[in-house]
Amino acid sequence: MTSMPWDAQGGAQAALRIIVANPRHGPAALSNAKTMTNLLKDMLPDAPRESSEFYVQSPDHAGPGGAVGILGGLLLLAAGLIAAASRPASAAVAGGP
Repeated sequence: MTSMPWDAQGGAQAALRIIVANPRHGPAALSNAKTMTNLLKDMLPDAPRESSEFYVQSPDHAGPGGAVGILGGLLLLAAGLIAAASRPASAAVAGGP
């Protein structure tokens, strides 16, 4: 059995162009999974794969990785501040007297 190709008639591509060109939505809509899912479901009612797959690949929650990323960023910031504070004053001045 042969599966149907994704977006065989180019409807999804055309819908994305319309969404991005719309002043109300614009390119920022591409970053919002809920908005894109709703818009694509409205614009592509006969293409459920194309209209629903966007949400599956773009979850709205950060999960545990978000907290780990924030913690890592704070640790890097602290390390940078410690390194800057421990740097000798004479090394901070280029071409001193």
